[in-house]
Amino acid sequence: MFKDLKVHLPFFSDSLKNAIIDSCEVFSFKRNAILLDYDETCRYCYFCIKGLVMGRYIKDGTEKAKWFFAEHDMIISVKSFFNQVASMDKLVAKEPTICLAISWEKLENSAK
Repeated sequence: MFKDLKVHLPFFSDSLKNAIIDSCEVFSFKRNAILLDYDETCRYCYFCIKGLVMGRYIKDGTEKAKWFFAEHDMIISVKSFFNQVASMDKLVAKEPTICLAISWEKLENSAK
């Protein structure tokens, strides 16, 4: 992930890399683990290091696939995370998945 950032952001320094690492947590999810369930508030912005996550939603009473997140993708329920409200999405690991994640609180505090 950091190699990709250096390619696209030439100013990306080791001190910035270390600040990101210090602010993040590593999460490991087993297959079928739920990262976020309906009506929960999305408290983390995940960055997929390895694995696959499916976003789901309910339409007309039926659960449907919305999108897939794979390596190098950001995994998030956008409205829930940014507004800190109940999610209308469900995020499920479809295979063993490892993520680097930063909490909403850490992002909010770093902006101040």
